[in-house]
This record gives sequence, structure tokens and C-alpha cells, in this order.
Amino acid sequence: MIGKMNRQTVVHLILNAYTLDECSSAEEALTRWLTAHPEDLGLHELAGQLGIVKAAALERKAESAMKAAHLPALVPAGR
Repeated sequence: MIGKMNRQTVVHLILNAYTLDECSSAEEALTRWLTAHPEDLGLHELAGQLGIVKAAALERKAESAMKAAHLPALVPAGR
């Protein structure tokens, strides 16, 4: 993945993740970074943001699959 990784690279991967593949790469880099730097509270906080981005990517993928299968999207009542 990344030969020599620094904090700025990890932050960049997290903040620019959009697809599931990008989220996976960011998660891998984050895990490696936090294993080596467990005291980095800022990146612990960014992990939560990455989780939100990954959930959105999963939702987009599911919606795309439903469209491809011609299934109605699941929309909460009131929307």
C-alpha cells in the first residue's frame, strides 16, 4: 500500500475517501498508524468520520445494486 507513511498521508486518505476501496485503504493506513502511535487522539477522532463515510459508500453501493436489479429503493416514511 504505502511504503513510508506519515500522519499527513493518513489524514489525506481519510479526508479523501469516498468509495469502499478508498475507505478500505484509509482504514488500513489508519490501523497501521494508530498501532504505531496510539496516543494520536486526532486520528482516533477521524476514525469516526471514516466510519460515516464508509456507511455512506455502502448505502450508495446498495442503492446502485437495487437500481440495477430494478428494485424500489427503501426510503424512510416522511421523505
